[in-house]
Amino acid sequence: MVSSSRRVQRKAHFDAPAHIRRKIMSASLNKELRSEHGVTMPTSNAGGRALEGRAVNSHCASRILPAGPSSSHMEALRRPTRTPAVILSAASMLDAPRADFGPEPAANLFYFVSHMQIRSLPVRKDDEVLIVRGSQKGAEGKVTQVYRKKWVINIERIHREKANGATIPHGIHPSNVVITKLKLDEDRKKIIARKSGAKKEEDVEMKDN
Repeated sequence: MVSSSRRVQRKAHFDAPAHIRRKIMSASLNKELRSEHGVTMPTSNAGGRALEGRAVNSHCASRILPAGPSSSHMEALRRPTRTPAVILSAASMLDAPRADFGPEPAANLFYFVSHMQIRSLPVRKDDEVLIVRGSQKGAEGKVTQVYRKKWVINIERIHREKANGATIPHGIHPSNVVITKLKLDEDRKKIIARKSGAKKEEDVEMKDN
């Protein structure tokens, strides 16, 4: 149950268990990682040549795609409650032949494409990040520790000096960084596959076999 009370919200935030803190301590991916793990769909350049399977970023989909799904599909996507069947129906049209696309402008795909892309992931040790906000803006380095108790991450070469002269890590909140390189292991690959929809395609292939 969600409360509008500031006191209750703060208590829920600072008393959150580890699995909730992990999700809250997520950071945005940079443009290269977003396009690498984004949606692939039929596209064309200004000359009209097809560029099949190219990853399309959400903010430029309306300029690249000449057409989108039919109005009935997009009307269903605009509803407050979108069932998985409706979303999968629209998703199937992204890889459909160009002749199957309706007359609606490509701007209608903006909502769907932006929600299918992986835009952020929970930060983990050994990820490489770029600080984009705060006093350390512009610094880049590898994550050495994810300190969930204090809601900060420690980054190599980002330190501060105490009054007694000792040097300690300077904690950075994950919302102030952008992930530039992911530390990929089997668990991380499964998470990316699940979020990008690749797992669903693999399951369909296994059933067909």
